[in-house]
Amino acid sequence: FTLILTHNMKNTDYNWTSGIQGIQVDSNGMVTLEYILKNEITITGTPKSNKGNKVTYRFSLQKWFLPQGDFQEAWSVINSYCSD
Repeated sequence: FTLILTHNMKNTDYNWTSGIQGIQVDSNGMVTLEYILKNEITITGTPKSNKGNKVTYRFSLQKWFLPQGDFQEAWSVINSYCSD
């Protein structure tokens, strides 16, 4: 998903970090989750200009959906998704 800022702020004006391995945030504010995380996640944007306040976005995953396209995995892995 992509973070959307308000008040005419631009994602590219911030350096983004989550501080959590497995979560990537690019310079456009696009968030990529590499695996399921059950704890609250905080993403922080620090102004590149060093002026103004940091912005934060906090969330917790409630559901994790897998694509129904061409997806192959071992039965034990697929079965564990259904039990979570």
